[in-house]
Amino acid sequence: MTLFRERGVAATRVEDILERADASNGSFYHHFGSKLNLAVILYLETLQRFQGDLLDELERHEGARDGIESVVRRYLRWAAENPTAMRYMMHCREPSVASASEGKEAALNKQFYEQLIRWLQRHIDAGEIVRLLPEQYYALWIGPAHQLVRSAINELDYFAKPDPESYVRHLQESEQPLVHAAWQVLKKPVG
Repeated sequence: MTLFRERGVAATRVEDILERADASNGSFYHHFGSKLNLAVILYLETLQRFQGDLLDELERHEGARDGIESVVRRYLRWAAENPTAMRYMMHCREPSVASASEGKEAALNKQFYEQLIRWLQRHIDAGEIVRLLPEQYYALWIGPAHQLVRSAINELDYFAKPDPESYVRHLQESEQPLVHAAWQVLKKPVG
């Protein structure tokens, strides 16, 4: 993952992967088949782990506010705890990797969004959360954390936090405002 992030998938040589992983040529090709397949597997496994962690956090909370706020917190903390994985997931999408992972990525995303909406639906029906279109929930609830992290890890972005300490501190300092904003925008207005 680090090599792909540093050099890109196309520019990373299989020999470099073998050396970094202390693996044999035969083992590599037996398990992955190709460098592209390895890049796709890394991307999909990272995405699945990330989404699973968010859903696990959500399911621990019965209350609407607790659940909404906890997912934003978990998103930012996951990004702080897994900076290489987050960078890879967000920025290592060369066309060949995107194309090869397209169908499986769509299936993972569909399952993730369906579970989010299923959880939200209980609270919509109970009158605790405002009724919106499904894509609006994601944009308002998780979208701000996603954009903040994307900017913080993109070396070309004005808001990038390149050194690890600044990056983590930035995410920690952003947690409370984003948690508060998510609940304020999604809670059902009183009266």
